[in-house]
This record gives sequence, structure tokens and C-alpha cells, in this order.
Amino acid sequence: MKLTQLDTISACEKGMSVTIRDADGVETDIRVHIVGVDSAIYRDESRRIDARKQLATKRGKELDGDDLEEAYIGLLAACTTGWDKLEADATLAADLGGELDGEQLKFSREVARALYRRFPLIKGQVFAALLDRAAFLGNASEPSSTSSKPKRG
Repeated sequence: MKLTQLDTISACEKGMSVTIRDADGVETDIRVHIVGVDSAIYRDESRRIDARKQLATKRGKELDGDDLEEAYIGLLAACTTGWDKLEADATLAADLGGELDGEQLKFSREVARALYRRFPLIKGQVFAALLDRAAFLGNASEPSSTSSKPKRG
């Protein structure tokens, strides 16, 4: 086996697309583009979270669940590089702090944060994919970006 087949850093930097599934596990046409767990962005954001935890510990405190969740949402948003087919109406776009391009929600890191706060179903799938080194390498039996399950458009 060539070592290049195990180069998770390059694969995670290159990124991949995650196909979002509905609550029944059926693929939608929504794709979220991310870099992975071995990317520089992930490592930098992870170090920031660790530093916040250490600072809190030095002060005799712990980050509460809400603070930690917000930190991980920030990490996830930082690792998100875009999306396709994310449709919203004007009200939802405004609620997320975003703008529409036709019916498509325009990408920004702040809108990604709001999206992950508002839609835990999307957040969970993207976070799981972010940690899946095999999917980034293309070695997963069923990569997060592809599936044999039915697709709902």
C-alpha cells in the first residue's frame, strides 16, 4: 500500500461534500461542503476550544454545556466551506441572519453557525462526517457524501 493512500491531512484539506438525509434517513439534494478532522482549520479551532477549557479550569470553573456546544458549533462552522441546494424562504433566511440568492441561502460562516444551532439534524450529520477519516480518503464502506439509500428531491 502506498502511503499516499493514508494521507488523511491532504484528504481532509481537500474536503468533501456531505449529503444531508431527512429524519427517515432518505437523502435530500442538500450538500454541505466541509474540510475534515485532520485539516489545519479543524486543528486550530480544536486548540482554541482546549485553551478555553484550560483557562476555565485555571479559574476554578468549567465550561457549561451551552458554552461547549457553542464552541463546537463554531468549530463546525469554521470547517464548513459552502453548501448547495439549501433553500429557504425570506423569513427563515432572516432568522438565520442570511441572504437569499433566488431561493438558495447564501453561504457565510455566521449563517453556518446559525444553521447548526437551528437544525440539529444537519449539525449531527455534518459533525459525524467531519470526523470520518475513511470517508475523506474514499475508503469508507458508505461514505458520508454518497449512499445507496433512496433519494428524495
